[in-house]
Amino acid sequence: MEDALEKFSSEKSFKSKPTADDGFKFQEEILLHLAIRFSELEYKDFTIGYEFEDIPKFDDVVCEIKSPFLNCFLVIQAKHLQSDSVKLEHQHFFSPTSKSIKRGRKQKSLWEKFNLNQYLKSIQELRKSFKDKKVKFIVITNVEIEEKMKVKMMDVSDPNLTEIFLKMGSEVKIQTFGDDCKEDFKQISPNVNFENFLSSSKRI
Repeated sequence: MEDALEKFSSEKSFKSKPTADDGFKFQEEILLHLAIRFSELEYKDFTIGYEFEDIPKFDDVVCEIKSPFLNCFLVIQAKHLQSDSVKLEHQHFFSPTSKSIKRGRKQKSLWEKFNLNQYLKSIQELRKSFKDKKVKFIVITNVEIEEKMKVKMMDVSDPNLTEIFLKMGSEVKIQTFGDDCKEDFKQISPNVNFENFLSSSKRI
């Protein structure tokens, strides 16, 4: 796989894939928030784009930051739902297939959007091409997580991410999966190093 991040850094423009209307405003809001925050934080050298098709599963918003404070890429998948009634459960993250999802089509749709196995596979493939680049893989969603699942998550301690994202709103949480999820990860992807994934996977 070609180094997509090198391509993102070097090209002044790039081809984006067609974007559906649903959720596009959410992507725009994220992109505009990041551009404003980077300026406020005096990240004077940064590149930002959206729908960058060379980065599967993390193509919605892509940023490169070069500053004395932070030097890395942020690759972001944005998942926006209109309904306020749904909550993300353990099964939506860790069920190995849609056949094991309970309670109908809506629940299967959540699994299709949030199951971690698809993101793990993408991260493994992308890391092969990213070489020694520092990359933060991020999923941003407006969907609430149920209480039973929340206790398995923990706050991200990276102060740079906190600085960048917390002003998105008073309800914003910057979290990752805790040690209680180790066995869950083994069930869906036995060959993945949990500690490596933990350091790279954020939910906002």
